[in-house]
Amino acid sequence: MRFWRDFRPALFAVAPTVAALLSLAAGVMLLASGATPSVPERFIALYEVTPAALIEVSHFISSILGLVLVMLAFGLRARLDGAWGATIATVLIAAPLALLKGFVWEETAALIGISLVFLPFRGAFPRKAQLTRMEVTQVGCCLLPPSWRVPACWGSGPSAMPIMQASRFGRR
Repeated sequence: MRFWRDFRPALFAVAPTVAALLSLAAGVMLLASGATPSVPERFIALYEVTPAALIEVSHFISSILGLVLVMLAFGLRARLDGAWGATIATVLIAAPLALLKGFVWEETAALIGISLVFLPFRGAFPRKAQLTRMEVTQVGCCLLPPSWRVPACWGSGPSAMPIMQASRFGRR
């Protein structure tokens, strides 16, 4: 216990930087994992017991969570408590999704390990984040030129429909 008491201030001083680097690494790992093919033997075994749609959705959500982890690294470096909690939640959501991407248990173990490293350092993130008390106003939409308001609200969904229909998604 004396070791912990002596080195606790130093560990808590470097924890935000290390947490930001680990979050960045986990995010890049998820993004790279979503962009590369799975191990064929594992994927075939998973494909036999899991619907293809679930595998595809897990790839997509995992990539989004990877991008979220990359962005949360900035909040961790700034010592925001909301970034700490959001990172723990994001990593724990991404861990089981790695199993659905092709039974990538190494990635799941790394993500769970990262969350276990983060847990004891809650006190290293003292700055209060306003993540839960943010006010959403319509000022941002009003600042857009009138010709951009409808396309900005619709997004790119309708324009992507012809591409999705012409692709081979969902066909066997």
